[in-house]
Amino acid sequence: MPVKTGSELTKALLHNLANRMTSSKFDLVQDTNDVLSIVGASADDCGGKLSFYGADPVARSVVRMGGMAAIGLAAKAVMAAKIWKARTGLGQDIHVDARILCHSPPTRPIR
Repeated sequence: MPVKTGSELTKALLHNLANRMTSSKFDLVQDTNDVLSIVGASADDCGGKLSFYGADPVARSVVRMGGMAAIGLAAKAVMAAKIWKARTGLGQDIHVDARILCHSPPTRPIR
């Protein structure tokens, strides 16, 4: 997959801002793949299955806070699993619980 340029990302962001989603139904796996495609990766790179539990709205907001947190965490986990797979040959299944991401306190103090 080709890496997206800054102007392509800007164009996508402006399009999304002008065309806000109105449905509460969306595909977290596909959205994670969209994020990963920016760096030329996909959820398949983890060598296992990517799955999510729970969905927005997890809080009253037009911003999909649970989805944003879940997608970011899943993207990082996929890339870590990709490294693991390259080193060991073993894939990993990744499961993200979107319900608790916005409500969990940080594990370390923020400074």
